[in-house]
Amino acid sequence: MSRLWRLKVLLAKLETTYGTDAAPTGGDAILATDVRLSPMQGQDLDRNLDTPHGGPTGTIPVDLHRTISFKVELAGSGTAGTAPAGAASCAPVAAPRP
Repeated sequence: MSRLWRLKVLLAKLETTYGTDAAPTGGDAILATDVRLSPMQGQDLDRNLDTPHGGPTGTIPVDLHRTISFKVELAGSGTAGTAPAGAASCAPVAAPRP
């Protein structure tokens, strides 16, 4: 089940060094709409056990992670060749797996 907010201000900044706080400030704020947080995403692994009663053996949740999705308004920086503020924070990234 996901949680939905119509309007939120998000602070986001990319880490330059893994495990070190990026310390976002007010300049890194993103005005987001239709914010949706899914606190537990993943898959269920079937246990496939042989039981004497022949009933279901249950599942185990694996590959658990969180997702967040949102919409932002498109706004340029005002200078040709310069990325808009917050553009680096909105770039798709993949977190390294431990």
